[in-house]
Amino acid sequence: MSKHPLFLYYYQPRAGEVFDDADRNAALAARTDKFGLVLCVGREPNSSDSIENRVGHFYIGMRKQKDGKKITTMVWRCPRKLVGALCSLKDDFENLVLLTGKSPVINTDIYPKCIRHSVTGKSKLRVYDALEMKRHFETLLSYKDIWTRIRLVIFSMEKSIGDEIQKRHDIPRLTFEKMVRSRYPKVEFLNVPFFGIGPRRFHGLSYWGDQMEVLAKGIKKFHPFQKAIFDDVYKDFCENTSSSIPRIYRNSTK
Repeated sequence: MSKHPLFLYYYQPRAGEVFDDADRNAALAARTDKFGLVLCVGREPNSSDSIENRVGHFYIGMRKQKDGKKITTMVWRCPRKLVGALCSLKDDFENLVLLTGKSPVINTDIYPKCIRHSVTGKSKLRVYDALEMKRHFETLLSYKDIWTRIRLVIFSMEKSIGDEIQKRHDIPRLTFEKMVRSRYPKVEFLNVPFFGIGPRRFHGLSYWGDQMEVLAKGIKKFHPFQKAIFDDVYKDFCENTSSSIPRIYRNSTK
């Protein structure tokens, strides 16, 4: 059984393509695709596996290797909905992802070890020394082909975001952000509530975990510069994937 990849890159497998081949092809696409990327950084993978230094794949409708059950995690679904909501073209964006089998959204995690979703007291398990965290960040930053494409890093770790709210993940987030800025100074950052089930607050706006339209309104109001980056990424994605769209559908994406 494969370990959990360090990065998850969107890749829609071809008919009959086995899981490991899809992972390898996702890694190849991560090195060769030309459009810009939005990197979503979560807490840690919901898994009992360990994290392996490689790029793997994910896609809409993906099923688990172990039991074949469909993966419905909001950590994958919400970023895609957010991009669509911010560009005011939610349906167009999601259709484009389905038609091309590609997406500008890529995923990774701030912590170096997996924790199952069902485990209680996760904050007590997230005890890593500075050296262990630095090694993890150095490994993430070693993927130059990916980082030269990343336009925006979205941190999604806190339940809510606001001046009056305690931030449990600030130390690793700010440490990683500083390291990214020193090597890739053109990358921008955005801190949003965790993509998961439950009530959320973002600078005074309240919403449920998957209501990305509400979060998009907050980003437009409080982070217009980052909102503009989403527009640029979407435009770049359209321009660089048009040849992947079946000719019969191309007019529908204009």
